[in-house]
Amino acid sequence: MKHTKLSFHDQYHYLNVDIVKYFESISHKEIYFKTPITNKYKYLLKVWTQTAIVGTVNKESKKIVKIIPTAGVSLGSIIGPMLCNLILDGLQNYIESNVLERYERENKIQRYIEYTVKKVSSQIFCIRYVDNILILAKCPKLYMDKIQELLIEFLNKYDLTIKNPEIKQGKLFTPGSSIEYIGFKICFPDLKKDIFDKGKYTKIRFTPRSLVFGNFSKYTRGVIYLIVCEKAFTNIKDKIKKQFNSRNVFLPVNVMINNVNSIVRGFLNYFNLTETISIQIKSLNDLLHRLMYKYLLRKYSSVPKVYSYIRANFIKEKRFCYKNTVLLRVSDVKPVPLWLFSPSNDFLKSNIYIDKAFQVEKCK
Repeated sequence: MKHTKLSFHDQYHYLNVDIVKYFESISHKEIYFKTPITNKYKYLLKVWTQTAIVGTVNKESKKIVKIIPTAGVSLGSIIGPMLCNLILDGLQNYIESNVLERYERENKIQRYIEYTVKKVSSQIFCIRYVDNILILAKCPKLYMDKIQELLIEFLNKYDLTIKNPEIKQGKLFTPGSSIEYIGFKICFPDLKKDIFDKGKYTKIRFTPRSLVFGNFSKYTRGVIYLIVCEKAFTNIKDKIKKQFNSRNVFLPVNVMINNVNSIVRGFLNYFNLTETISIQIKSLNDLLHRLMYKYLLRKYSSVPKVYSYIRANFIKEKRFCYKNTVLLRVSDVKPVPLWLFSPSNDFLKSNIYIDKAFQVEKCK
């Protein structure tokens, strides 16, 4: 497996598109062909994809019908997203091999450049998850239009298309702009704005890392950063508030804590990847503390001296706890190391039993 490192700099164009009805339109024939499974067990995949769907045609209808699907996979299934990702395997190579070269050089000159530079990295990066595709490319706008045409051409082979294919959707990723992708927001700060030195994610922070490396200049603080998009952050707050709703006041305290921890843990395991996200989600601690206190006040409103009762029975070392259950803080769930998303070839080739010491060292 070849890994190409993205060395980000300005003048990148991006194409952020969604595939129309991907889960419903994906071809079963392509699934069987591209899934790396032996023929001996492929029948299991065929049985799963062709499982009958039973239900009413619409909400108003009472007639029960049975349909055997000829295309598509279940939206909420575990292996569905994996199968969808397999279908689009080869997109990066297809675009790279068909897009126009920026400079036309003689073979002799090209070989000299490759020999001198030693490593020629790709200028096109295709990031995709199921029906969400984000393409970054360092190229003129005209070339980005060509990349969109190649993407549509590639999808047409599987009877798929993107939303609004007639519109040229390539944009320049300029300072001060951002890209939203699968719940994340990729931000490119503008060093020229006065608010830069006072920004939540760009102001000078005195941390052990910054003190060691001296990362205080605007240049070192002006790199792109990742945060949770507003919609996803609002959704997790709404889920927590819904769990603490007055209608759930009958729940035992330990059950309430476990339910809330499950919501928070699921959110953090997906989103808590970078230092900027850790800074952003700290506000959840205040929300959890406030709502938990409110829930206990409602539940024990008839108890005399309720505040003293709550402090004595449910708070220990400034943490809400009851019967071996502790309400999580966002700092309790550690960020996933980013290198795991693109592990080295040595790590991929290592054996979990023979090279256990190597893997333990890498996972620290």
